[in-house]
Amino acid sequence: MERDGLERSFTAIALGVVGVVALFVVVLMLSTLTNARVSLDVRGKVLKGRVPVVFLCESARVSLHCDGSYLPSSDLRARLERMCNAIDLMGLSSVDAEQRWAIVEEFLGSPRFDKKRFYAIALVRPSGVGACSRLERILRKEWLGEGYTPIPEHWDFHVMLNAE
Repeated sequence: MERDGLERSFTAIALGVVGVVALFVVVLMLSTLTNARVSLDVRGKVLKGRVPVVFLCESARVSLHCDGSYLPSSDLRARLERMCNAIDLMGLSSVDAEQRWAIVEEFLGSPRFDKKRFYAIALVRPSGVGACSRLERILRKEWLGEGYTPIPEHWDFHVMLNAE
């Protein structure tokens, strides 16, 4: 008799351990899914021999996206890097909002922005709608813009390039 009771206790403990492990696995999977970053593929096109350079509008400011991994040649990647260095040297990251806009406008109107090889597109987060409308006015004035793409606030993005 005691042996049956002992077997049942062992079985109950084993089932309890399996249940706890299963619960742990489910909690771990849910926490991983909850903390996962969502990424959006943004597709640009080669237009009249020019490729897109991406401006990100968020939190009432604009920044040049300097990841050129989507560009088809090392020459274009190097040119984008030079543009990013130029806009950094102009002080974009160390000034207040109004001075930032003056720098963006000066940069886009200058030879530092390679208009022969690049055109501008804007990625717009909800917090950057105002910044986008201001950027759009500058791009229209310089004949550089080819539109914008809205993206969710906390999503990552990956730029991809389609052929003409």
